[in-house]
Amino acid sequence: MAAKNGNSPAEQYAQAKSDVDRQFPRGRFVALEDGRPVADADTHRALVETLQAQGKSPKDLLIIQAGIDYPKSAVIFFSR
Repeated sequence: MAAKNGNSPAEQYAQAKSDVDRQFPRGRFVALEDGRPVADADTHRALVETLQAQGKSPKDLLIIQAGIDYPKSAVIFFSR
């Protein structure tokens, strides 16, 4: 997913993180479009419902939680 401005999701996140952390309470889910907040909610499910009501697809937006630091990379283990 590349934004209209050409920035990758990682670049959008880095640019918007401090603003989101300052503007929203810790743990609040925030949807970003082109690096700007377009909706927020207490839960991911509520945010998705809000976005859908606005005619926006969550798949086209970057969704982060305010005040939460995400690792730059992660290893996911799978076992049966």
